[in-house]
Amino acid sequence: MSMSEDWSRKVGRGIVKGIAYLMVLAAALSIASITFAFGGLAEAYKAYLPYVQAALVLLGGYKAVGSFGQVAYYSVRKYADHSTAAAARTIIKIAGVAVLLSLLTSIFGISASSALTVGSFSGLVVGFATQTVLTHAVAGIFIAVSRPFRVGDTVTIAGKTGVVKEIRLMHTTLASQEGNQEILIPSGKIIGEIIVKSSSAGKS
Repeated sequence: MSMSEDWSRKVGRGIVKGIAYLMVLAAALSIASITFAFGGLAEAYKAYLPYVQAALVLLGGYKAVGSFGQVAYYSVRKYADHSTAAAARTIIKIAGVAVLLSLLTSIFGISASSALTVGSFSGLVVGFATQTVLTHAVAGIFIAVSRPFRVGDTVTIAGKTGVVKEIRLMHTTLASQEGNQEILIPSGKIIGEIIVKSSSAGKS
């Protein structure tokens, strides 16, 4: 089995697990609601229903978010490096936690203005988390299309000189002239810099 096929299998498994967690969560919430509403419990105990629901949402929801985060990781990993895939997984997790926070405000009957504040804050967190990643990803695509340098070229970027060892979506790796260091330059940084290039010997 190839690496790509293995990642596809893991994507499918993650989707199934995520959906299963959501189904179990929905069933658990229904059972809790029925138990507290018609189970003959004293009114004092019924007041704890929101806390039980919140615990179930946090537990089941976080498990589902984790599964979908893995789906994002292996989906991106088929086409990009580990750092890019890990960033995608982090973004999905942050967005999932934002959704869970919104659900909790609904469970506890928090006012619309407070819920809007939580939603706005969550949106800002997701926005800040994705801004840098998207900037580097778009820059990486531009570099791949325009090809301002190739593997094997000796370049100077952002004051760093070395031989281009690898060009990836999120960064370009240079081997230092001394040969004892690897320099990783973010793609977004490359777009805004002057590039001094000299092709390696033997290249046309």
